[in-house]
Amino acid sequence: MFRLLRLGIILISVLALTFSFACEGDQGPQGPQGEPGEPGDPGQDLTIAPPPDTYVSFAVFNQFDGTDINYRSRDFIRITFDTSQTPTDELIVAAFVDASPVIDGVDGDIDEWGFEAGDEMDLYESDVPLTAALGTDNEISEVSVRCVYDARYIYFFLRWSEESTADFEEGENRNLMEWENDGVSTFDPIMVGSEDRAWLMFLTDRSYVPGEADCLLECEAENAALQSGMMIDAWDWRACLTDLTGFADDGYLEYVANELSGFTADDGGAAFMRNESGGLPEWMYYDDPNANGNYPFWFRFAVPFVDGNWARNANVPGYMALIPYGDRASVETASTYENPRWTLEIKRLRNTGSGNDIQF
Repeated sequence: MFRLLRLGIILISVLALTFSFACEGDQGPQGPQGEPGEPGDPGQDLTIAPPPDTYVSFAVFNQFDGTDINYRSRDFIRITFDTSQTPTDELIVAAFVDASPVIDGVDGDIDEWGFEAGDEMDLYESDVPLTAALGTDNEISEVSVRCVYDARYIYFFLRWSEESTADFEEGENRNLMEWENDGVSTFDPIMVGSEDRAWLMFLTDRSYVPGEADCLLECEAENAALQSGMMIDAWDWRACLTDLTGFADDGYLEYVANELSGFTADDGGAAFMRNESGGLPEWMYYDDPNANGNYPFWFRFAVPFVDGNWARNANVPGYMALIPYGDRASVETASTYENPRWTLEIKRLRNTGSGNDIQF
């Protein structure tokens, strides 16, 4: 009996399997597209909250030789993100833009730095007078400033004109502390060259409103006056050492116990390294001596320095170019010089995540 039952189960299974194979065939053609479904609920436009107001100080150098300070400056210019206000020489008005400006050192004017104001495009620019001089006066009297932001980044545009004086010349200076040979055959070094330079320094405490007695860049460091415990986010643009690799040096200053600290770099790697060993260059261009190579001097073009067969006045760059990294590489830049005017464009994440940085 059980044998017959088992045989019946096997026969049914074989028949079912045969039926399934018999039913399997090629897939038929795709049917026509169905009718569109009902529309969904209306979405909401992305709203980008404007940053709170902040204060920035500016300093602009000409022919900085690595030693002597010679900048013109202006302290505590307010930046507002309220576009109903009007820019002045004491107020920078920053606007939201849908399309970010191209950071190439070339002025894109209203096409890149403009913003929608009703049915038209507008562009805000503040001409900030540089009223204080430290060191030998370079007579750079004004810097024009724009600021815009998008969902991720904030952008600055700076433009200034150099002045020819008894102590300074108009020109693009990008060869700081270059080695020059003052001898014949063996290298007898002297230091030549300079770079143009600019500082932007932001008060990181948004609740602090500077008073008339406060001072940061318009006075000597020993005479600085701010709220105790204030941290200043410092962007150090250097035409030779940082801009040629596409960055400004990012760091900070602190005002504690009535003392202003010097510049401290953020964590990470610098865009430059001194080319020096024992009072001579450590590296030279692969086709030296007497190639007279320019900045930026990358390691891929470098070979160990050999002291011999050098012509008088031959030169070697005094710094090696590096790709910066970490927090120190937060501020991207590009610049151009058209005599006598510099154009500098800057880009940085609104929120870097670094405790040393101002967040926008």
